[in-house]
Amino acid sequence: MIKQAVILAAGESSRFQPLSAHRHKAEIPLLGKSLLQRMVDNLQKVGIEEIIIVHSPDRKPRLFAHGCKLLFIVLDKPTGMGDALLAASEYLRHEQYFVLHPYHFEGVSYMNNMLKAAKNSDGCLLVTNPMVGKSGGLATVSGDDITQVEEKVYKGGDDMKYVLGIYLLSK
Repeated sequence: MIKQAVILAAGESSRFQPLSAHRHKAEIPLLGKSLLQRMVDNLQKVGIEEIIIVHSPDRKPRLFAHGCKLLFIVLDKPTGMGDALLAASEYLRHEQYFVLHPYHFEGVSYMNNMLKAAKNSDGCLLVTNPMVGKSGGLATVSGDDITQVEEKVYKGGDDMKYVLGIYLLSK
């Protein structure tokens, strides 16, 4: 089982102003608990022992974990997923790890299926059919293989799938 996860929470959250003026959008409470806290809770339930949270300098999340180590990494300037993952890379101690966006907190239910799908490969990412009007990453799919991933695109096609922001990666 995978023991480590990285949560990417360093974005500017500009589309959530004024609610996100002093906190990341994933820290806005929903039914009494932030999306980020829900993600931490759910990761603990599936056996993740160490969670690395990449955040911006002025928005350190307030999180609680029981029986799980939380490590906070500051990303001075949020410039994308690659830089956020690079900032966390020196703390990745296991061969495989999950990378997640905090607002897909229920997506952890797919982790076991992702592990099975990635058994003979270097990784896996969770995709679904494109949604009308939805922006984000799109993956080009050929059979069971993903041949290309594009971030922040607004197009679609028969071979395109929307990337849900849950990745199983290898070093």
